[in-house]
Amino acid sequence: MKGKPIALLFFRENDHFISWLPNTIKTIPMSFFRQDGEKYWFETKNVFCRAAYKLGIIKHDCLYRLFYAVVFRRLQSAYARFVLFDAAYEQWQQRIPARFFQSLSEKNQIVVWQWNTVGHMLELSGFREATLRILDTVPREILYTFDPADAETYGMRFNTQFYVTPPEALLKPVPLLYDVVFCGTVKDRARAIEGIFKDCLEAGLKPHFTVCQNRSDSGMAADIEKAGSEVFSESNGWIPIYEWIDYTTDYIERLRAARAVFDCYHATQTGFSLRVMEHMFFSKKLITTNALVRQADFYNPANIFVYGEDDITTLKAWLDVPFEPVPEEIKDYYTVERWVERFDR
Repeated sequence: MKGKPIALLFFRENDHFISWLPNTIKTIPMSFFRQDGEKYWFETKNVFCRAAYKLGIIKHDCLYRLFYAVVFRRLQSAYARFVLFDAAYEQWQQRIPARFFQSLSEKNQIVVWQWNTVGHMLELSGFREATLRILDTVPREILYTFDPADAETYGMRFNTQFYVTPPEALLKPVPLLYDVVFCGTVKDRARAIEGIFKDCLEAGLKPHFTVCQNRSDSGMAADIEKAGSEVFSESNGWIPIYEWIDYTTDYIERLRAARAVFDCYHATQTGFSLRVMEHMFFSKKLITTNALVRQADFYNPANIFVYGEDDITTLKAWLDVPFEPVPEEIKDYYTVERWVERFDR
């Protein structure tokens, strides 16, 4: 196993920061396992697989399963470990034989990573059934979560949140356009999102909130419409959208152009989010609703403001104090390289 790369099994090929990963860690999106998945069949060095794709043989179910046995053996020998992300679990179950999963599990070659809280995933119709299957079928010794509360409630193993060190080009300073940025869905966080936005305006700060709303999200959207949107307007930095924006381009560019990022937690979440990681790796101040951050090794009151507990009247003064760099040894602990090593412990 030594010297072989780690494979991360994501749902999409462009998930989050995949393009930033080091050479020792590879990604295999679920499209890799599609019956018409051109990418793998042309890239594989196995002459029979290439011929199977070119001749159209793999489009027949029986022959497809036969040839995939060759693919699985090659994958298993090529990687030291597979990390299967929760959002990709359903696709994995549909496309990959159970015996392959069992073989990987027996050889300690796979772990399942619950990258979202169980409560949040159960609320999403597209992931509810898959989440229930994960809880029902995945052995607890290979089921991991970033959330301490979920680890205790469901008997999972715990590993920290992680981040991929951004390319040097993205760490170069750019002109600051905003004081506080936020990008996320509304869900059960309406009161906090509304509150910090108004608090920023009242403090004379310039927020930029990209609020990803489903058209079924009533709650906050309806309240804003009734209020005439005088506060929650694009001119004030409130940008409602109805589709996801790209993480490594659109979102990161907004983050780079801001002094701070707002980190708003779902009711069921206790583990640290990616906003916390961004705060460290991009040297941005953090405004968070998670008071547990005070127990973290990276906590620094000069850099982190706990919304709802710290004095809101000091927000502007706190933001005006320069960011204090997070020690490199602490940042290194949260890198994807150290994260995958902790699965061996």
